[in-house]
Amino acid sequence: NETYVVTLADATKATLGTSTITTTITDDDGTPQIKLIGETSVAEGANGSYAVVLDGTALSAGQSFTFSLDTGSGTAQEGVDYAALVASGITAGNGITLSGVSTDPVTKKVTITATNASGGVLNTGSQIVTFAVNSIQDLLVEGNETYVVTLADATKATLGTSTITTTITDDDGTPQIKLIGETSV
Repeated sequence: NETYVVTLADATKATLGTSTITTTITDDDGTPQIKLIGETSVAEGANGSYAVVLDGTALSAGQSFTFSLDTGSGTAQEGVDYAALVASGITAGNGITLSGVSTDPVTKKVTITATNASGGVLNTGSQIVTFAVNSIQDLLVEGNETYVVTLADATKATLGTSTITTTITDDDGTPQIKLIGETSV
C-alpha cells in the first residue's frame, strides 16, 4: 500500500478546520506465486533445462519480486558430476527484466530481481527465467547420481514447487572381468 497527503493552507476570508487528509492507495496487484519446473532425469554429459514460472496470481505491469536459485549435491559432486549454476547462464523470460543479479561467492546461490516490463499482465505459466545445469561426462562406472535445484528466498512472491531432484543417468556401462590362464596344470 502507498499513502499521499493533501494539505490545505493559506485560507483567505475563511477559517480552516481539518486541513490535512492522508489517503491510502490499497495495492490490489496481489502477490504472485512462482514455481520451479524442469528435468528430473538427464543423461551423463547432457544439460538439464529448468524454468521459474508464474503459478497462480498474474504479474501486473511494473510489478517485481526477488528470489534465489541454487544447485546442491544429492549423490553427485559439484564440479565432478555437474557444474554449479552461474548467473551468466540465466535468461529472462519474455517481458521480464532482470536486475540485481548476484552470486554469493561462498554458497554460489544466485539472487535475482525480476520485473514485468511487458507493459501488460503476465499470466500463469509465463516464464520468469530459464537456465540449464550441465552434467559432466566422464568414463567412471559410478551408477546414477543426483543433484538438487532449489528456488528459495522469495520477496514479494510466494513459492510453489521449490525443489527438483535430477538424476544423472550413468552411461559408462558395467565393466567386464574376464579370467584368462591355463586350463590344466
